[in-house]
Amino acid sequence: MSIEVPTSTPTPPAASQSSSQWLPWLALALLVAVYAPTVAWLVDRWTISVWQNAHGLLIPPVVAWFCWQELKRLEGRPLDPSPVGFVLLVVGLIVHVVDTGLNTQLLSAASIVLVIPGLCFLFLGWTRTVAMAFPLAFLAFMLPIPL
Repeated sequence: MSIEVPTSTPTPPAASQSSSQWLPWLALALLVAVYAPTVAWLVDRWTISVWQNAHGLLIPPVVAWFCWQELKRLEGRPLDPSPVGFVLLVVGLIVHVVDTGLNTQLLSAASIVLVIPGLCFLFLGWTRTVAMAFPLAFLAFMLPIPL
């Protein structure tokens, strides 16, 4: 009776691949839950009057379209996540928490401009986020002018 020893190394389980697929969606769901009151405030400010901050309503769809165009152009490149995303994410969330105490909502809206590029650095990588730098910076124009 002989015992056969496998010659090839076993393949790692596919759990790490599946977790990398649902992790961005979980982050997006948490981002929507955290920023839902801020987005509601932004929509309220954008729709007060045609003469006050109405342009802000157009900025997010335009930014999404420009980002989509850049991601389409860089479709075949590998992902290269960057730890810079953690810095932007943490700073943005700290600004959001500070605004929770101050209750201005404007700081919370400004923190969105930091958190979204932070998540892009974490999940899409350095190359893709730098390619989307102009549209992501253009998000700052969605912020309403203080009353």
